[in-house]
Amino acid sequence: MSNDIEKSNENVVGLPSEEAMFRAQFQLANIGIAITRPDNRWVRVNRKLTEILGYPEPELLGKTWISLTHPDDVETSLSRYQRMVSGAVDSYEFDKRFVRRGGTAVETHVSVSCARHYDGSIRYAITSIQDISVQKQTERELREAQHRLEYILSVTKTGIDVVDAEFNLRYVDPGWQKIYGNYAGRKCYEYFMQRAEICPGCGIPQALQTRQITVTEETLPRENNRRVQVHTIPYQSTSGEWLVAEFNVDITDRHRMEADRLELERRLLHAQKLESLGLMAGGIAHDFNNLLMAIVGNLNIALLDVGAGSPLHASLDPALQASRRAADLTRQMLAYSGRAQFEIKRIQLNEVVRENHSLLQAIVPKPVTMRLDLSGDLPGIDADAAQLQQVVMNLITNAAEAIGDRPGRMIMATGVMACDAALLARSRVDIKPAPGRYVFLEVADTGCGMDAATLHRLFDPFFTTKFKGRGLGMSAVLGIVRGHHGAIMVDSVVGKGTTIRVLFPVAASPAIVAESGAGRGYTVAPVSTAPLSGTVLVVDDEPGVRDVARRMLERLGITVRVASDGVEAVECFSRCPDSIDCVLLDLTMPRKDGVATFHELRAIRPDIKVMVASGFSEQEVVRQFPDSSMSGFIHKPYELQDLEQRIRHCLQC
Repeated sequence: MSNDIEKSNENVVGLPSEEAMFRAQFQLANIGIAITRPDNRWVRVNRKLTEILGYPEPELLGKTWISLTHPDDVETSLSRYQRMVSGAVDSYEFDKRFVRRGGTAVETHVSVSCARHYDGSIRYAITSIQDISVQKQTERELREAQHRLEYILSVTKTGIDVVDAEFNLRYVDPGWQKIYGNYAGRKCYEYFMQRAEICPGCGIPQALQTRQITVTEETLPRENNRRVQVHTIPYQSTSGEWLVAEFNVDITDRHRMEADRLELERRLLHAQKLESLGLMAGGIAHDFNNLLMAIVGNLNIALLDVGAGSPLHASLDPALQASRRAADLTRQMLAYSGRAQFEIKRIQLNEVVRENHSLLQAIVPKPVTMRLDLSGDLPGIDADAAQLQQVVMNLITNAAEAIGDRPGRMIMATGVMACDAALLARSRVDIKPAPGRYVFLEVADTGCGMDAATLHRLFDPFFTTKFKGRGLGMSAVLGIVRGHHGAIMVDSVVGKGTTIRVLFPVAASPAIVAESGAGRGYTVAPVSTAPLSGTVLVVDDEPGVRDVARRMLERLGITVRVASDGVEAVECFSRCPDSIDCVLLDLTMPRKDGVATFHELRAIRPDIKVMVASGFSEQEVVRQFPDSSMSGFIHKPYELQDLEQRIRHCLQC
């Protein structure tokens, strides 16, 4: 009776029955629902599931869920279902793919539960299926975006971190975590910079205060001092807290390239300065040689005029010695400018050192001990012995002056070493030689050493720290080593001393014999000592040189004609070419230089003997006559005896 009343009341208020409510919820649910029999067949599906899978309800009923599962997910699905059948679990959920009508896959999240009989066997299973294709696609796009970002950051060598106002790290990108480890609870300055306090010039406080991006540079000590440019960007989180994101761009290569560019620019400016100084030194040496030519020549004649027993010898002879020392100075200037006189031969460096040992001992102060440490079996080098002797003398002199009157030690060593490009890049010579084997001469002293400024200007001509110095010794060493395609290494510590190592390339076989740097020399062979005769045309634009050359030749019994430049020489020679036996020709002249004059003289008379006189080196002069053959060469300033030998050779050859 009461049940009838309750049913009557339900009908009165219009409430649906429980079954009707279940059916409505089942069909109107926004996720797919299926009821499955123990044989895995669906016996009831809702409208949403038909939308997800694309099948009408009649086609889905009776199908097994296995037949609609993506082949790659069948094994996992069966494994999970079997665990529920075995009673291990009463429900499970996971992501899997179904195959829609038409063959396309749909990604879903599946939740399965079951109702059991009294014996524990499955009566039926209820499966909820939610289409998560959009979510999965979004996740894939996010992963792809993250991968793309990480790749870009790795390629551009950019690291990202997030820091709060207390310098606590809130995020560090995975790339940096591999290097620096876990960042939880770490301060940025401790994590990255290994510091106990805020980094000087940190951009975080300024960025948070001004709400503006700041850009700073830092060096990371834990990454071999990698240089980064830090872009600090302030932003407000969703909770309202102000944080900064730091984009750390690796500028190590850029920084290194900029440093290399500045160094290259510095070297270029230095090379230009040295080139200008070299040109100036060469020009000064050339002009001085002309002046010295007049002085030395006239002193030679004066000494002959006064006779051996004259008291004037006491005045003239020191003047001649001083002139010779002045000529040595001009040779040092020419050595620096690369225009020195070289006579290249195969020589042994140890022999040069031993031959000059007693002379070297004389210039070393008494409180200083000098020790030789010469390596045995040194290979030969192709070098000018006189120039090499000057290198040895200048290095020893420099070391002795660095020690001064104090007790000290000096070691002169030789050896052979293999040099690569990296080592030779340290050379103080502007032109770096090729890698290979080099014989070295090393002079080490316990002197005062040099600071960076002095070391930088060590090879500048006319630079000296000595009261009586002329500043040409080390610049001459540089020029000589440059001319021999060598290298110079310098190490110096203030208060401890200096070590200078000069390297010369090991000679190639076979040995060369007495050749000039240009491959051709004019060696004076022994000739007859009979009185000289003949006519010589002296061509020089300097009146003093022209006059003294005329007087010296006349002393030798030569008839002399003179010309003040190339134009006058050609005119004089063309009037009587057969009456002139030899031409003593200056190289550098106005209007018509020596080279042009030489060719015009040879055009008039091809067999005319021409001896060139110059203050520059023989090999440099020879290079200006590549297709011609000079009859001889004499280096200014020359003396009467040298002139006699060379003129005799030229006339009689």
